[in-house]
Amino acid sequence: MQNFYQEMWSDLSIRSFATEKLSQILEREKLLHNSVNEYAEIVNEMAGMNKAAVFSHHDQLVSYFFGNPKNVFAFKLTEDRVEELSAWLSKMPTTTFEKEVKNQNGPLFAPRLSTKGVMEQLDQNLIPFSLTNCEVIQGLHKEIRSNISEQIGSPFAFINTRAWVTKSLSNEMGPNAPHKDGFLPGHMKIMVYLTPMSAEYGDFWIEGEQITGEKPGFCIGFKNSDLLHSGKPGTKYPRICIEVTIMRTLQDNKQSHDSHVCGRHFLNVSSAYENLIKQKNCQDMLVEELLANKKTPEATSHAKAGGA
Repeated sequence: MQNFYQEMWSDLSIRSFATEKLSQILEREKLLHNSVNEYAEIVNEMAGMNKAAVFSHHDQLVSYFFGNPKNVFAFKLTEDRVEELSAWLSKMPTTTFEKEVKNQNGPLFAPRLSTKGVMEQLDQNLIPFSLTNCEVIQGLHKEIRSNISEQIGSPFAFINTRAWVTKSLSNEMGPNAPHKDGFLPGHMKIMVYLTPMSAEYGDFWIEGEQITGEKPGFCIGFKNSDLLHSGKPGTKYPRICIEVTIMRTLQDNKQSHDSHVCGRHFLNVSSAYENLIKQKNCQDMLVEELLANKKTPEATSHAKAGGA
């Protein structure tokens, strides 16, 4: 059954209005002199109100047309996917947080932590994998999208994909301690567990609730900057998980860039629409793409009649 937001979005004039507002937001972002070629400048802007306002206005735009996503939800991957991911990760090289945090070149925001010794402590507790974009990641994203589209409520872009091993009996710090991620507005996380959710292997805690007793392939999506959460190390075995960050948008987008071990979210909102604005005027391209993807018989007849 079509809900209110789906019915509103099916109107050609509504989508044209939305893309016009999006174009204005992206133009304001350009006025901040931000680009992936000026990484240090953009990082400095992240601490200021101007950059936060751009992300906030974009999120408000998406929520106006699509409503709010669910705060937290769960689903399970197929057994074949779990086996594929486990075999793939077993062949992937590992790295360290201390090494990867020095590699900062966009399009992802990967801040250097100023607190002395934090990276060393993370590396004592976690073993991150060095991942590049590949068919396995794209396959995982495709299955995730098919499971969460209804809960997200809007189109969305895949932003970053990380994976790590949490050592058993590791310290309660970083992701192992209750925290909120503090991302700029519009983002959510999907946690994918390739080991059982149990006391021995480790599990997950969110807003006072322990998530445990689940088989490999269990996934949980949540508003990572709004809800207090933490990973719980196993008492006997290492825990293996994959973390996928998404951003609600006006148009679906794949992750076309490599992931970053320390990546949080995009430096720029415009990166979520990169495939639409590379070669053409932003607003014209967005209107053309959105209308092509969302045309209905009513919208088509309206367009033929010369409607805006």
